[in-house]
Amino acid sequence: MDKVILDGQCVLRIPVKTKIDECIDLKKLLSESIQAKKIKKLVIHIQKCAYLKIYDTINTEMQIECIISDGAQLDFFTLAEGVNQQVKKDIEFVLGSDAQVNIRGAYLVSGNQQLCINISQKHLAKNAKSHLKLYGIASGNAMFDFKGAVLIAKDAQRSVVSQENKTLIFGNARVDAMPSMEVLNNIDVACKHASAVGKLDDNQLFYLQSRGLTDVQAKKMLINGFFDFLIYSFDNQIIKKDLEKRIKEKMRQIS
Repeated sequence: MDKVILDGQCVLRIPVKTKIDECIDLKKLLSESIQAKKIKKLVIHIQKCAYLKIYDTINTEMQIECIISDGAQLDFFTLAEGVNQQVKKDIEFVLGSDAQVNIRGAYLVSGNQQLCINISQKHLAKNAKSHLKLYGIASGNAMFDFKGAVLIAKDAQRSVVSQENKTLIFGNARVDAMPSMEVLNNIDVACKHASAVGKLDDNQLFYLQSRGLTDVQAKKMLINGFFDFLIYSFDNQIIKKDLEKRIKEKMRQIS
């Protein structure tokens, strides 16, 4: 893997047919550079038939662009947490022919925190596949905005693309979710998107409490179940434990 930093932009390049099984922690990787604080845009170029796993916990307003070349594959996980000031994350995925991207993400906001996540999936050539699952919790007076954009270009026949966004809300939290799709070629194209915002199911809470759990214990169990598909999709134990720890810390702030 090659890394170049110039004029506020960092470029990571994964050479042709290179397979990196170890999950790359972006925040840790970039912090190794003395120019880390000056980076405003990160470009990840996965060249033909290469493979990469990424764990992204960057909480600054850095733009991320992932270029997945012909036949390449990317597993991308992003974790966004609210901080004192408003945070905006922009992540773009550009797919070539036969490229595949699996995007999973979690977001955690509480108190008066504000978080905006923009994710775009651009299919520019045939037979590309991209799937997004983004789940989160908003509590207190927090605000969360999600914009998911899909583009199927004219030459992107036989594309398969999906977006799924779900949010659990507590207190007076506000959530705005705006998925969108632009399909310029509908030849054998499969596109779907779904977005849901709601509270924990009262019947499920009642059932768990009737079995001896307290209100707090019941909520924690349901929230853990909500994020299970994310946590247990990791084979890297360090990342799995880090994600579990962050979710537990945020649950303490739920009101």
